[in-house]
Amino acid sequence: MGIRAKTGQHRCSICRLHRPLCVCADLPLLDLQTKIHIVMHTRESYKTTNTGLLALKCLKNSALTLYGGQTSDRLDMTQFTSDKTALLFPGPGAQHLSAEFETIIVPDGNWRQAAKVARRIQQETGCAMVCLPAGEPSRYRLRVPPKPEMVCTFESISRALGELHGPDVRTQLDEVFFVVADRLSWVKGRLPDGQVFGGIPAGVTRANLIH
Repeated sequence: MGIRAKTGQHRCSICRLHRPLCVCADLPLLDLQTKIHIVMHTRESYKTTNTGLLALKCLKNSALTLYGGQTSDRLDMTQFTSDKTALLFPGPGAQHLSAEFETIIVPDGNWRQAAKVARRIQQETGCAMVCLPAGEPSRYRLRVPPKPEMVCTFESISRALGELHGPDVRTQLDEVFFVVADRLSWVKGRLPDGQVFGGIPAGVTRANLIH
């Protein structure tokens, strides 16, 4: 999990926010029985709009596998063959998420990349595909999902762990995500100051942020 975004000196390489807005000092580190294993396209790891890497920073029991780009396109599927491993993706035949699984694979990339790698993993390993129950729309405003019910990577992880480990786990993760998502939207001018979850640090304005 040593991936750092190509964010430039004015942004935090972990939370992707401008340094005056950085939330890293307040990130929780949850130690949960369920392991989250993100499978991410290499290009996605450099994007400031990615949310999967932030989720990994909040979870002690987590892993990251990169594919594509200059890494090998051939994923090591042997790491996903356990009958205690499930693939979190709303594909055909997906069953409801349950506590029987010890590892949850989460595809991360744009919608096309995530769907493509999810199919590869499912077809080559035969692991169970699971989905989340219907919930509220995504709070993330910087990427528009193909369907209103789709959510970003961080939200899918938060909701999955909330289902498995209780609402307090989801609350801890959601509070971090809401702050980051709203501050990113605020920087883009898509959200007024008074609607930013957790507020904006005193003295910080859009005008004094270096883009």
